[in-house]
Amino acid sequence: MVISAKARLISIIVAVVFMAGAIIGSGTYLIINHIRNANATTETDYIMTTNLFNTNGTLNASAIGTLLEAVNYANYPTATTTGYKAHQITNRSTSSNTGNTIIFPMGYVNGTSGDPIYWQATYLYKNYLTIWMVKGYTNSEWNKITVNVSYSTYANSTIQNYLDNTLWNTLTQNNSTLRSIFALPSTVGYQSSGSESLSYSNSDTSYGYTSSYTSKFDNLASSVRSGSYLWLPSFGEVFNNTSSSYTSSISSYTGLWGLNSTDRSFSTSNYDGSSSASYFCWLRSGYSYYSNYALRVDSSGSAVISSVDNSHGVRPAAHLSLQSLASAAGYTISASLASAATDRAQLDTNSAFYVKNSGAQHTFTYTANNKYYINSITINGSSVTIAETAPGSFSTVSGAQYKCYRNNNQVIVILTNLTQNSTIVGNATSLFNFSSNNSTLVIQDNCITPDTYFDTTAEIVATFSQNQNIQFTIDGVTVRLFGNNSSGRVMIPSGALDYAHNIYENNVVIELTNLPHGQHNVTIGHYVGTTASITADYSGGSGTIEMYKNESGVQLVIMRPATSQYVHSITIDGAEIFPTYYRAEIFGAGGALQVRYTAKDTSNVFVIELEDVYDSIDINFNLSTVKPVYQVPPTSGGVGIVGTVATASTGGEVRMVGNDIANGADTDTVTFIAVAYTGYEFVGWVNANDETETFGTALSINLTKEQVNGKIIKAVFREIESDEATNDDVDNNYDDLV
Repeated sequence: MVISAKARLISIIVAVVFMAGAIIGSGTYLIINHIRNANATTETDYIMTTNLFNTNGTLNASAIGTLLEAVNYANYPTATTTGYKAHQITNRSTSSNTGNTIIFPMGYVNGTSGDPIYWQATYLYKNYLTIWMVKGYTNSEWNKITVNVSYSTYANSTIQNYLDNTLWNTLTQNNSTLRSIFALPSTVGYQSSGSESLSYSNSDTSYGYTSSYTSKFDNLASSVRSGSYLWLPSFGEVFNNTSSSYTSSISSYTGLWGLNSTDRSFSTSNYDGSSSASYFCWLRSGYSYYSNYALRVDSSGSAVISSVDNSHGVRPAAHLSLQSLASAAGYTISASLASAATDRAQLDTNSAFYVKNSGAQHTFTYTANNKYYINSITINGSSVTIAETAPGSFSTVSGAQYKCYRNNNQVIVILTNLTQNSTIVGNATSLFNFSSNNSTLVIQDNCITPDTYFDTTAEIVATFSQNQNIQFTIDGVTVRLFGNNSSGRVMIPSGALDYAHNIYENNVVIELTNLPHGQHNVTIGHYVGTTASITADYSGGSGTIEMYKNESGVQLVIMRPATSQYVHSITIDGAEIFPTYYRAEIFGAGGALQVRYTAKDTSNVFVIELEDVYDSIDINFNLSTVKPVYQVPPTSGGVGIVGTVATASTGGEVRMVGNDIANGADTDTVTFIAVAYTGYEFVGWVNANDETETFGTALSINLTKEQVNGKIIKAVFREIESDEATNDDVDNNYDDLV
């Protein structure tokens, strides 16, 4: 007779466990070689030694944790519709049957005393583990000999009644805690209507036993499927689930469960101390050749038939819920995203179970989509700090210990030492919130912004209808932009950052660097004062100033100098302008879209017109007794110079005295003249907005309108260092330079 591994299991396990337990501790996997005949063919099983049930009617958390690790539950906590056969469960792979099988103790003979009852894991489906007792518990007849085997007969058979009542109550000690981990066949689903050879509604299902005989009634009656936690396996589950002839070959993995003859084999010594009659145990499948015959398995793992009134071993199967096992053994960790963040980030694992005394750590990874970042994590309702790098030790929160830190655009949360069911919630938000307070400035959808939390540079592109008085506000701090380009540093609540801007065509580009990590709110627009006001004054002489609006709503500022006094220059918000024409238009001076002036030397009146005032403007008229020489702006054929301002550094003055326009040709020029004060010398001409742009070092230069439009041309002076040097070539006499 073939002596299988399971036949030898009970006889050798006491000695092996005693030695191994002393060496490696209880609850550890033992590797047992199955000895089959003299050819030394072996098969490796995972055999647990710690019982899932404690004798006091409670569940053993440590043993359950070991079983969950054996079936790789921690890496696959989410239910799957993939069916894994006995030799595929440990590695969760359906590609072959090369994995180890799992054997573990659950329950005791007589409920609370006696030997442990061992089970083999035979199938895994939707996180339900199907198990089969490794040998018979006792002997029983299948049914009375006078009963014809049929679809409904098994449900009411002697052997199923024994399983539903006596053995079920004995195994679980009538304890609801122990029973909570079992699942009904109807819950599991694969023994449902329509599954090949396992249907509970198709009463005439028949499948091959040999080439000339067939089995039938592999199905589970509906009453068994919906109400029985223990049941006998079918021919289709342990041998064949097709109509072809079965094989009992050692190397063949047959049936829905993928068993070989070693898996089906068993010891003839039942758990209750009796001997399995004639070395057989029952299956639930009928036999089509005789109306009162059913199929059975012999101790070597082969299929045979027997009359239902014979008494053979009762070797039941059952389903265990891995989720119920995990929940009963430890605490649940539920990880999720806040509802508002589900389209902004992903979570690698939605939930897991932590076994109390396993010392395990569970890791959850929140990954933000591009242009978003994980901005908050709560554990058990408490907000926790997200560290910038992995902490060296765990922190404590109600119910658990944790590590929470960033990794590029991810946030890693590690939980351990739970004392309660725990909930983790992650939230994500955008790195930038953009807006505009003016319809003439439109932020481009394709503007370049940081993709990850750790990016420190952002570029914002906006188009405009007009480019005067542009500003941006970041995190409540406003920065005004002057000219076509500028740069600087600004302090915001989270730290300092640098900015630079450039205007080209109808675009403004704002570049932010050294951005502090986190979310930033940016608004772009024109700076608009809520109570725009105009103040006007004069210096260097005397006169009167009048301010009013004309009938078109244009704000007028009229300066009437005293007799023999004239307007030498105008300072608008710190920028000094030297009037050259009787009438001209100025851009980029003060908080208004349009600034125009009219000079009347004959009546000694100077008028400034202001339109679309956005912010407060301070105007000062600098008076002199020197009568200016105004030119007449071109009106025929030429195009005037607009948006041009002349200014000077300390130590001199600048004159913008000519506009040599020749019918609008490209050679049209404007003349700039530098005048150095005594003790200073002239250095050169630059663009005041970008002093890297220079125009030469001659005292008098002619620049084309293309060179000067929209710019502030600045004359740069420096103090003469030598005490002996004199400044005879230039002085403050304008006539010397003409």
